[in-house]
Amino acid sequence: MPEGGRSHVREMLQSLLAERFNIKSHPDKKEFPVYALVVGKGGLKMTELPEGPPDMSGNVEVKATGGRGGVNVDLGNGAYFGFANNKLEGKRLTMPRFADMLTMFADRPVIDNTGLKGAYDFTIQLSEEDYTAMLIRSALKNGVTLPPQALRALEASGDTLLNAVQMLGLKLEPRKEPLDVIVIDSADKTPIEN
Repeated sequence: MPEGGRSHVREMLQSLLAERFNIKSHPDKKEFPVYALVVGKGGLKMTELPEGPPDMSGNVEVKATGGRGGVNVDLGNGAYFGFANNKLEGKRLTMPRFADMLTMFADRPVIDNTGLKGAYDFTIQLSEEDYTAMLIRSALKNGVTLPPQALRALEASGDTLLNAVQMLGLKLEPRKEPLDVIVIDSADKTPIEN
């Protein structure tokens, strides 16, 4: 999806909801706990691709698949993110896109504060325990109800995501940052007819 595509979809959804429920709202900023993705003290352990970031100015069809075998997201123009077979893999990923992908596995939003402008390829091998813990966290984040033994495995896993990004010379710093929000001033309880 083009960088501006996400905000366009958001605007269309807000317009639809405003029309159907007579919603009155306004944009605002509110501080939230986030992880800031930054370059670690030891420096970046990835090499920027010589051809630069992929061109995302046109329409791009994003394709994603997921299941027991993991998650694969084709972002178009050769950009790809995969989480399968005990590894985390990225091809031609910019740091803002990588931060978006990391949010799937984190307990709070991940924002890019690296200042890096290029695209990168990387592969991180994970232990089976870390891979399982990240799968569980992703499932929970997406509303999947899991049995108690899965939650116990997550508790025993530690900071798997923090350790994974450190292998790339990056770091996730817990912070509070202002994020864009929509404040609902009023809304009808019943939608209007189609």
